[in-house]
Amino acid sequence: MTTSIDIQIAADNDEKGAYWNGSSWGYVSGVTGFALGNLMASYYKIGAACRFPNITVPPLATITEAHITFKSGGDYYANTAKGKLIGNLDTNPSQIANLADYIARRGTVMGGADDTHITSHSVTWNPIGDWATDALKASPDIKEIIHELVNQAGWLSGNAMLIWLDDHDGLSSATAWRQHYSYAAGATKTPILHIEYAASSKKRSILPRLIAEGVIR
Repeated sequence: MTTSIDIQIAADNDEKGAYWNGSSWGYVSGVTGFALGNLMASYYKIGAACRFPNITVPPLATITEAHITFKSGGDYYANTAKGKLIGNLDTNPSQIANLADYIARRGTVMGGADDTHITSHSVTWNPIGDWATDALKASPDIKEIIHELVNQAGWLSGNAMLIWLDDHDGLSSATAWRQHYSYAAGATKTPILHIEYAASSKKRSILPRLIAEGVIR
């Protein structure tokens, strides 16, 4: 049996953004919309991290479909915007605290020390089509990203998930960008993570956790 859930960003601090200004990374928080792409010479490689709370998908579930729906914050038709969706491997990720935390988790594409906090799976959104104000736009299928998250040791139903939609690779053409509403624009306008899954009959061994906690030596 397949189960379907829809989880919406539920707090202002659950979404943070970053961009390249030509010489260093900048940080965006508490705004009414987050962008992706290439706006201008001093504001490009733009993207955002979206944290979704209380994901009630059991460990080892088979993910049959997943995507994020964004509500467009304006009319965007210019040029070719491109982006990437990738997940934060932390099994119950906290809200991103500041720019240093953002860079550390997103990894080497931003000059972070390593890529141990991001999923091996990613999905390219290329091209991102035209967006009209208030239109709902669904991302490509990200089931492999979600599957990787719920199948790692330590995942528990009810944990949060953090997914980036960004162009930190700098793939978008000049003045090509898209912006979606954030929590600050209204709780009903925030991105929605849709997941369809089939629960597994497999049971994960608790032995590694007991060893890690020193219960078994």
